[in-house]
Amino acid sequence: MNIIQRRILHFFVLACALSWFGHLGNWIFPSGYWPLPMNPLGPLIAAPIVIWATEGRAGVSA
Repeated sequence: MNIIQRRILHFFVLACALSWFGHLGNWIFPSGYWPLPMNPLGPLIAAPIVIWATEGRAGVSA
């Protein structure tokens, strides 16, 4: 697996985890504060995290 495929895989895994964490959290600790059924900001949050993890600070600023 080359570096591009690895970045895409990490992005999709992290975006899915960030999008659906409210569903799992509400299943474990029922509360009205969890975003249900999904958080639409998951991919928006996952993108800079993956860029920062793979390219560092210079990649995020670019």
